[in-house]
Amino acid sequence: MIGPNHEKALATGLAATLGAALLAGLGCAGNSGGQTAPHTVHGCSPLAANQCVTPFPNAWFEEADSTTATGIHVTFPSGTLPRNSKGVGVEQAAFGTMDGYSPSTEMVAWFPEGVDPGGLTPADRGADSLDPTNPIAVVDLAAEARVPFFSEVDANATGDQRQALLVHPLARLAPNHRYAVAIRNTLHDRSGAPLAAGGDFAAWAAGRLPRSSALAEIADRLDADATVFAKLGIERSSLALAWDFDTASEAQSTRRLLHMRDDVLAAAPRGLGYHVGSAVDPDPTADADAFRIVNGTFQSPSFETGPDPSLLHLGPDEIPIMGDPANWPFTAIIPRCAAAASEPVPLLIVGHGLFDTAESELMADRYLLEDLCMVGIGTDWPGVTTRDELLIGIQVLPDVNRFGLLTERLMQAHANFQVLTRLALNALADDPAFSVGGRRSYDTTHAYYYGASNGGIQGATYLALSPDIERGILNVPGADWNLMMWRSSHFSLALFVLDAFYPDKLDQQLLVALSQSLWDQTDPIEFAPHLADPFPGVPGPKQAVFQESLGDAQVPNVATRVEMRTLGIPGLAPLVEPVFGITEANGPLSGLVYTQWDVKPTPLPPASDVRPDDNQAHEAVRRLPAAIEQMRRFLRPDGQVENTCGGACVYPVSTP
Repeated sequence: MIGPNHEKALATGLAATLGAALLAGLGCAGNSGGQTAPHTVHGCSPLAANQCVTPFPNAWFEEADSTTATGIHVTFPSGTLPRNSKGVGVEQAAFGTMDGYSPSTEMVAWFPEGVDPGGLTPADRGADSLDPTNPIAVVDLAAEARVPFFSEVDANATGDQRQALLVHPLARLAPNHRYAVAIRNTLHDRSGAPLAAGGDFAAWAAGRLPRSSALAEIADRLDADATVFAKLGIERSSLALAWDFDTASEAQSTRRLLHMRDDVLAAAPRGLGYHVGSAVDPDPTADADAFRIVNGTFQSPSFETGPDPSLLHLGPDEIPIMGDPANWPFTAIIPRCAAAASEPVPLLIVGHGLFDTAESELMADRYLLEDLCMVGIGTDWPGVTTRDELLIGIQVLPDVNRFGLLTERLMQAHANFQVLTRLALNALADDPAFSVGGRRSYDTTHAYYYGASNGGIQGATYLALSPDIERGILNVPGADWNLMMWRSSHFSLALFVLDAFYPDKLDQQLLVALSQSLWDQTDPIEFAPHLADPFPGVPGPKQAVFQESLGDAQVPNVATRVEMRTLGIPGLAPLVEPVFGITEANGPLSGLVYTQWDVKPTPLPPASDVRPDDNQAHEAVRRLPAAIEQMRRFLRPDGQVENTCGGACVYPVSTP
């Protein structure tokens, strides 16, 4: 997401600043957090006697609601969600109206006796999850069919810490749909004994549930689930735990951002005002790639309640309300080839990496703009810029009720990108700062998108929303933030904060899983399916190349592949390694295409959910001549996805 040297410097400075802030905060902390005792909090799930909201997600917290698209809403009574170390509980209000659970959330269970990981299904053996003998099943209840997943225990929990059992869908679940999870006693605990059902669930599994049990409230629902389980060869008496849940509607995830896009483009059909602050022509002996570097600000309507950073201003229907324009930064680079060209060159909208800025990204990508001979322009992604690191560390993660300062501002960022695109396609093109040799430097009829890392993640959402840009390159992309966060080398500082304020490892897993409902409002796992099935207001299907780097320590391959399986797209043959659920196809290809690149990085990330050490994989692919050539052949009106490697794309790089 950012370079390793930049990451090391940021980590050192931020850790020191956060350390001082956290020590100050902990000095006045109350009793340690951890889950409120379930027997003293009204509303705890009766499915697990020792943890209030597990298993998660859980229909126990669903209530009928005729006003929602799904007919339900999710409500966690006050006190049921984890508290931080200052005693502040996470409240339902922070998540707004949930008409179901995120279709991409991990499923979390906890057994006091622990779980033997030997019986679980790793991410690279997806077919095993569909085997009738697998001790875990994720079941589509309407289709009466198994759903592919991978399972693991939380490797971050050590010693006597509560260790979650985690089940991850290998593709996004269907929105507005009911699923069940069945865990059989063929799975063993840490002592090697069969995993045993506990409490009243054991009585239900044996067919002897007392009418006085709280579990009796959902016994009919469990009975219906058991009927489906039996058709799949899962006997009720073999269950150590089972539960069901309903996924949210797609509208819950997409309606806010679609509304914001429509509002800003109606208010700014050709963009709004802008100001060029500087236009610098570097000395060619010092900069061989950039002919001109342009920095300035542009106006885009703000949906925030105050100056950035602020939460969005929401109406009674929880739709963001557009306010007055605010100024946002932009950076553009005109490459030297554009000045020498006989006619205007294409325009490239550029998305920056995690905890970076548009200026930094474009300066680092000067070589790429020169190689592709395109003018690049971009703005920041509020919520995940360099300036947001302290905000996340000091305000967001210590109190998850403030998580919207990250996810809601990403919605503002997407609105800004749509406005900047319109501005670049109109007034900016004729500004003297973008003129070379008395003419436009770029052609507004040929415009594309490029993003790497976070830019590749946000890029799928950007393209799905955009009525203006048809095709793009998504380099080292991924989706499903609750999966990515644990497996990214960037998560170390966040884990440091979570350990201080939510020290219980099970609580951490629950909160990150729950946060996916907020991430979904920009996450490509929800928006990317509309690359091929366009949203209203988008003229046609999009074309995109997804370039994965094997062994990526910053955007984990498992998260990239969840996105690819969700899209159901082909892999450009020959792939370096086969991937469950992805079919290879020979190029040239059109549409949406997954490609693999292997630079043989060291060290490889672990298979578990612990933070990996960084390696060369993340940054290397965008600099490979063959990868750039693939971009060049694709980023043109009639471009297709071609194999530019002469075989599998394997390019070992030396270890620094």
